[in-house]
Amino acid sequence: MSSKIIVDQVEDVGVVEEAAQLRGAFAARGEPRGLGRGRGPRLKAEAERKGLQRACEVVLVSDAGHGLPGLWREHFPDCEWVLDFAHTAGRLSACAAAIYAQEKRRRKLFHRLKGLLYAGKVEQLLNELSAFAKVLKRRPESLSNLPEESAARILWTHIFYIETYREHMDYPRYRLRGWPIASGHVEAACKRIGNRMKGANKRWTSDGAEAIAAIIAARACGDGRWDKRWPTPILAA
Repeated sequence: MSSKIIVDQVEDVGVVEEAAQLRGAFAARGEPRGLGRGRGPRLKAEAERKGLQRACEVVLVSDAGHGLPGLWREHFPDCEWVLDFAHTAGRLSACAAAIYAQEKRRRKLFHRLKGLLYAGKVEQLLNELSAFAKVLKRRPESLSNLPEESAARILWTHIFYIETYREHMDYPRYRLRGWPIASGHVEAACKRIGNRMKGANKRWTSDGAEAIAAIIAARACGDGRWDKRWPTPILAA
């Protein structure tokens, strides 16, 4: 039976879901920049446990940080990657703040830009942002040619980002297909681990932290993995 697989990755937590919301998760230590080296095979293995080979649709949802685009190309080359809408909207908020200091004007511009993104009007969005940026500085050959923290650098940074990943921002089509456009539930999974491990006076060795994170992730799975590993003991009569 065909199904839909949704794969999300945020920092050190991976989440795989079938359309029926049967969730699988894993957690591992390591530098975020090294995600592709160790997490890719584990994330793919988790997807295969959920039926990757027989799925009619496989959707990847993430931002473009921590080497994730390369991870998707290497381990999920034929799958559809949806760039996290909330993450891109956050970049538009930074653009609006760089253009207008006055809060009311900034908020109005942000909602306009966000509306264009949501409607899939990426070309119009880029044109409007570029018009604002060119008032400050013409298009640079390299971002390093612009002063750090300058409004021009902020704008051109986010313009280049949108230009690079625009093919993964077709949000009207994604919504029409019933696909998620943001990975907030994976952020929530990260918090589940963080809340357990980052309390006051808690200290962990590297191995201990990885072990506890793996246990938390196993309990977060919706496939009964925890119960199979730790079945309810049979009590003597």
